[in-house]
Amino acid sequence: MKEYIIIILLFIFITILTLRTCFHKEEHINITQDSVVYWKDKYNTEHIRKVAGSLQQPSALLNTVKSQTKQNNVQEVTAIGTAASGSLHPTVDTVYLSDSTKAYKLRFHDSWLDLSGEIGKEPVINYRFTDSIIITAYQQHKTTYVDAYSRNPNVHLTGITALRMVNRQHFGIGPYAGVGFDGKKFVPSVGISLQYLFIKF
Repeated sequence: MKEYIIIILLFIFITILTLRTCFHKEEHINITQDSVVYWKDKYNTEHIRKVAGSLQQPSALLNTVKSQTKQNNVQEVTAIGTAASGSLHPTVDTVYLSDSTKAYKLRFHDSWLDLSGEIGKEPVINYRFTDSIIITAYQQHKTTYVDAYSRNPNVHLTGITALRMVNRQHFGIGPYAGVGFDGKKFVPSVGISLQYLFIKF
């Protein structure tokens, strides 16, 4: 009789714990974000690397991306900050205007920047800036890293954030082998069961 009471109490305890876990509200916490790491490859290209973050619920960044892209099925987002700086030596032409004043026309072109302009009564500068950022993801020791670099040597990557939605699967169906109670004694048993996962390996 005592064994039945122990089994019933154990069953009630597990049921309460299961229901409490099912209805527990997850915090909006990025659980694996680490500080960024800068490194240079053999071509002297600067890289930025960070551990990819896993989320149980959408973060503010993910919600912003969904709102801006008008897509509600976004599950991953990577945000990269950049800063471009450098110096250039444009070609300068002197132009004499009809009222005998001078204007200076500027021209510059390379693989990443097209610039043209005129310095005179109404100064204007036109430019087109191009970039090429390469983003890769890889796993190392069961940890996912996101790495990024710019092919433009004038661009410095100032930050990187990588988030991925992860749906925790609490329930599972599969074979089991264990010990069962038949009402009189504990006996070995095998079969297929519906399981609630407290710990996932």
